[in-house]
Amino acid sequence: MYLTRPPTVALALVCALAMVSTAALAQSDSIAQRIESAYVLTKPTADMTDIVKQGDALVLKKDDLFMCDISSGIPSYNTYKRGKIHQSLLNKMKFFTASGSAPTVPTRMFVAGEKVMLTDVETLDDGVRLSLLSDNINGHSYKAYLVLPFSKGSPPSPDTVLQTLKEVVSVAPPTQPAPVASQSRTLSVGQTKDQVIAILGQPTTVVKLSNSKEIYYFPTMKVTFNNGHVSNVQ
Repeated sequence: MYLTRPPTVALALVCALAMVSTAALAQSDSIAQRIESAYVLTKPTADMTDIVKQGDALVLKKDDLFMCDISSGIPSYNTYKRGKIHQSLLNKMKFFTASGSAPTVPTRMFVAGEKVMLTDVETLDDGVRLSLLSDNINGHSYKAYLVLPFSKGSPPSPDTVLQTLKEVVSVAPPTQPAPVASQSRTLSVGQTKDQVIAILGQPTTVVKLSNSKEIYYFPTMKVTFNNGHVSNVQ
């Protein structure tokens, strides 16, 4: 004798599963959005040989990110877990000849302190996959996947994923522009008040001795003016 579920129970089960699936999908979208709100993505050309829009430069905080040349049909595959970046032997062997004696494309192991760019974020059933790209190094640019895994169908909160990613990379500080050459800091007799202030900045104290004579005090010197021009520097 077979027992059948009442139609209402079956319908409730289907609805519950649909709700769980919808919630997981929304969580997945939120993870990608959270990461993209924290890091500005770089947009490369289709062949990755140039940059259309520059995003954040990310500094690696962990060693052993295995990357392959952009000419490869597939990126190398890295996983971050238990505080380290890992690759399977099979993944590495994909970029070598059958005998393993020579690489089929240039590859490179990146270490902490080197920079990469984030070009895409994709949430899978069992992890978040980040697409990374390097600058040109000795004539080669490199690409790789970095996966932050989680239990299949059970994505963690977006903030939890972001905190995990922050263990791996940090945003490089903006490059400071080269300082513009300043005026000579040499003072000489005959210079005007404006010329002195342009060199030393505003005085800390001004003492007016007469209608024609003033002394400007600066942190490291004092300058005497007669009729608006330098007469003495001490």
